[in-house]
Amino acid sequence: GETVAKSFYYRLDGSMEKPEPMNISSVAAFSDGENIMTYGEAKSGIDEQLGIYRWDAETNTSIYLADLPMGIAGGYWGAETGYYLKDGIIYQLHYADGSSEALFDTGLESGYQMSCFPDCIVIDKGCTQEERNAGKQIEDQVLYIYDWDFQLQGEVDIDYPMEISGEYVLCGETPDRLLLAAKRIGVPEYYIEKSDFGTGNIEIHPFNLPELPGIEDEAETDEQG
Repeated sequence: GETVAKSFYYRLDGSMEKPEPMNISSVAAFSDGENIMTYGEAKSGIDEQLGIYRWDAETNTSIYLADLPMGIAGGYWGAETGYYLKDGIIYQLHYADGSSEALFDTGLESGYQMSCFPDCIVIDKGCTQEERNAGKQIEDQVLYIYDWDFQLQGEVDIDYPMEISGEYVLCGETPDRLLLAAKRIGVPEYYIEKSDFGTGNIEIHPFNLPELPGIEDEAETDEQG
């Protein structure tokens, strides 16, 4: 009755014969582009709170950085500092002393999430875990796009039919585009060009995904339960 996960790592330089367990107390979460970041136990001792750690690939050990604020909705966690959204305000988390600094008030209410990319920030509607468990679906979605000076670069109204909850619409990024899902979580079917940011006219374009073997069979299985 208990689900347990274990993370492994494998070097691509040929120095390892097989994957080895990562020496972490939780599952690897994400990367800031250079470092592997993980969630783990918070130093506060509060059960519901998480701490952020950096995994050192050379020593296979985790280095504690800071406790994460509770009730946040997305953000960016790097090796030196973090950024997060809470109640419509973007904060910077200073790992050195655990303090949070308010940087920008978006004017949006609670119920939004933040996704961070190297050249832009996207804020859109999100769900809490409790709302997801209750089956809540976001049926309309607007993307608010900012640069890292917190200047609004445009708003994108998702006007195509969605078969997934709107919180999963933003599904990927390239140097030139943001990728958008419609029917399946993580599968891009539309995109917007970053070159449109700040022009006052951000258009949504169809994304011509190559046909992938097995996708239709899997979709039919999903529909049949």
